[in-house]
Amino acid sequence: MNILSKLIQYIYCLPYFELALFVVAASVICIAVNSFLHKYSWWRYILIAIGIAYTILLLYITLLGRTEPAVNNISLVPFEAYISYINGAQEMLRTCIMNIVLFYQLGLILGALLVKQELWKLLLAWAICCGLSIIIELSQYIFSIGYAEVDDVINNTIGAALGILIMQAGTALVIFIKEKLHNHGHK
Repeated sequence: MNILSKLIQYIYCLPYFELALFVVAASVICIAVNSFLHKYSWWRYILIAIGIAYTILLLYITLLGRTEPAVNNISLVPFEAYISYINGAQEMLRTCIMNIVLFYQLGLILGALLVKQELWKLLLAWAICCGLSIIIELSQYIFSIGYAEVDDVINNTIGAALGILIMQAGTALVIFIKEKLHNHGHK
């Protein structure tokens, strides 16, 4: 097992509280950095590079890094994983949360890239994340490398939307506070 696989497994097995702390800490750091650097044109190129690298990582995690036996199944029942969790399949909750977290990071990156942009651009970024998730799930089904589920698309899309919204709101809040402090200091 390579280092990346071990890291992915470690993150997947984190207790929920530690996972939440990791996500919150990563969000706060990303928002803080983006709030100060969004005005520089070079920062955009760095975000694009990070976004491409993270998309490659997503493809590795969901498609290329699969070592499971070949499966050619698809579930088109929305919220089936949540129903399974309610009926006692405890691991289904972790699967849903991890699918949200997986695309949340991509949402943060896109949200940072699109600071102070029109709503349609944010919706387009969200739709691209949804499309990427659909492509991943269809690829898992077509190439028999995973269990394709509509729930994964739903959870990935929720994660991307949360990432975009939190980055947008967090960055706007920090910029607003910076401007208020700057204006207050010049009175």
